[in-house]
Amino acid sequence: VPDKMAMLRAPFTVRALSHCKNFLRVTWGDGAESAFPSMWLRASVRDDKYFDMGSWNYKDKHLDFVVKESPIVHSEHVNGAEDLRVHWEDHKSAFNTSWLRAQDTSISSGLPLAYERTTWGSELEIPVCDYSRREADFETWMMDLRKFGLLKVEGCPPNTKAAEDFMHMIGPLLRRRHPTDWWFLESASARSVALEPYSYGRAALGVHTDIAYRPSPARLANFLMTHYSAPVEDTINTFVDGFKVANDLRREDPEAFHLLSSTNIRFARRRLGTLDPCDPADVHRYELDTYVDTPIIVMNGEQIERVQFRFFKHGGIPMGYDNQHLVKFYRAYKTFLSMTEDPKNECRTVLKTGSLFLIDNWRAGHGRTDVHSSTSRSLTGCYVSNETWNSRWRLLTGKLSGLEDQWLYGCSDEALEILSQRKL
Repeated sequence: VPDKMAMLRAPFTVRALSHCKNFLRVTWGDGAESAFPSMWLRASVRDDKYFDMGSWNYKDKHLDFVVKESPIVHSEHVNGAEDLRVHWEDHKSAFNTSWLRAQDTSISSGLPLAYERTTWGSELEIPVCDYSRREADFETWMMDLRKFGLLKVEGCPPNTKAAEDFMHMIGPLLRRRHPTDWWFLESASARSVALEPYSYGRAALGVHTDIAYRPSPARLANFLMTHYSAPVEDTINTFVDGFKVANDLRREDPEAFHLLSSTNIRFARRRLGTLDPCDPADVHRYELDTYVDTPIIVMNGEQIERVQFRFFKHGGIPMGYDNQHLVKFYRAYKTFLSMTEDPKNECRTVLKTGSLFLIDNWRAGHGRTDVHSSTSRSLTGCYVSNETWNSRWRLLTGKLSGLEDQWLYGCSDEALEILSQRKL
């Protein structure tokens, strides 16, 4: 029997195993120690007596098994095996050792993850994917997009079918509150300018994130330039890493960072028409009036989870803050926005015909310079939800882990990333 444990990094190997009636204790190959409660282990069994291997769901009788108190009477691990076994008076079950290690968040600090988030400024060389190799290089460009929050796809045919085929590798598109799931921006469209003067006009568009007025904004934005002609002056597109700006602000002005991460601002949208052509009798279907109260910088513990900023969709601030707080908040917001306009934070490029960009809308802002009067450009785009993006990422990291499906079921995002790097 090959020694599978020899293929694993030390933190996922078992050095010693012991138990008492209420705990299983494991000493790992890197010297770290875990104590798993008996009740937690019973709730986590993945054998076919209590767990349906076809649907990856627990069977009805699982709850009765969990609540029945039964002491651990034996535990064992065979050197070279990836499983250890726990015996209770009424049942015995195997647990994957790598899975157990990844569940113990108290000792997960320092374990390698599937990617390391890399912040950037003007120095960024935008990661590139060749459209013709989108399937062969799927893992690579997914990693790049997760790492940098920005991806350029070269060689994409300038039509929505080609771009949609690329996006469908991640999952279905996010439904828009319009007749289609694609938006179309044409410099010559007076109708679009009337409904969205800031986005669809020719004046410079400040750096911003999209759809901040939704409770869960779109996670990925897709921009495809289907036509571009600039005989006099190029339109420069800018991308800014919101995580870098937020981290710089946290270091340089902790009070401003605290204000932007703890004060709710209201993003709102009220629209009584649609940008897409449709039967006038159907326009009412696409009318929209919504808002959300949320901080500019959304935290998950000590880590920045989302940065969203779009001042012209600002609908005020909920009541409850005194005047002095609001003065400090708006000064902090202005400081943040000025930092997004600092050239050292701007990655600048020109979107030409066939340019396809994917942007992490929870992280990277985008904007552009003026569109010259002689320039004609047609830009289209779509979105992918956070659920769809995160699901695809979880499926990828789960595949990289090499674990059986029952051990991937219900893992946290962090656990999956840790498991994806368990092998040497």
